[in-house]
Amino acid sequence: MDFTLRKGFLAHSGTGLMKVFWGLALLAVVVPQANADGICVGAQSSVYGSGILGTAPSPFIAGCTYGLTTTVGSSGGIVTTSPSSLPSPISLLTSATLNFSDPTGTNSFASASLGLGTLGAYDFGSAGGEGNGASSALNDTATFHISDNAASVPIGVNIHVDGTESGTGNFNNSFQFTFVGFLSYRMDNEGDPGNFAVLSDPGWGTFTNTSQGGFNYSGTITVTNGEALGITAALSLACVSAETCDFSHTAALSFTLPSDVTFTSDSGVFLTQSASGVPEPTSFALMGAGLVALGIFRRRRSGL
Repeated sequence: MDFTLRKGFLAHSGTGLMKVFWGLALLAVVVPQANADGICVGAQSSVYGSGILGTAPSPFIAGCTYGLTTTVGSSGGIVTTSPSSLPSPISLLTSATLNFSDPTGTNSFASASLGLGTLGAYDFGSAGGEGNGASSALNDTATFHISDNAASVPIGVNIHVDGTESGTGNFNNSFQFTFVGFLSYRMDNEGDPGNFAVLSDPGWGTFTNTSQGGFNYSGTITVTNGEALGITAALSLACVSAETCDFSHTAALSFTLPSDVTFTSDSGVFLTQSASGVPEPTSFALMGAGLVALGIFRRRRSGL
């Protein structure tokens, strides 16, 4: 896999917010090795503990451990997962949700799916202002196969992030996407004009519909036969003082391929499921609906 180490990935901590990922240090991409395809979901409170669920034997995100790790102890935090029964080895798990709650009313969860190519997170900050958050990430590699004699063909890439922040507290949320370059977008109410900022633009597309709730990003890149492209996406929420951040209900990342083009993935499951065929976990049905979606479509150059 060919990934670039991105120092400062999710490096904005903000003022008055405990910007953490899975209760640990700031999120940072590490250099993936073999067996790095997988997902990682986590949620935490600075007072009542945290939970982390990672399925990649080799970490692709700093702070994400392999397996299920909880640190609630007797503090009163509660961590649950969907599915509730985890497979062995846990690397077989390609879609999961982790939920965290505590006695103050903080309720957070994070979800990720390789089969759907989706991320989601929900964070309700406690009235007491304790630091808390929810984060989700996925990593895979797609290899493109062109059956005719075309030397290269363009791929349209669309990214869509859509969520809501409501309440009287503070929020500091971010989304990052590594795919032929690095995209970083921050959503916070701590000084950015309009409560959002583009921190990094990969340069092959255009931002539209930018707001504190998300954005669209669309453009094209070119691939060749047998080219393998790494895909890493991460969503992180931090909301405090009764602020609700809802990016919970996800849509799909998709490739639209001509008849002579296919792709495979390191995980073997990337984008093999349709959203309509996968019901939401009923245990999290009351958490509301936001939207975080990635979409990639495949089209050929005119004349090929």
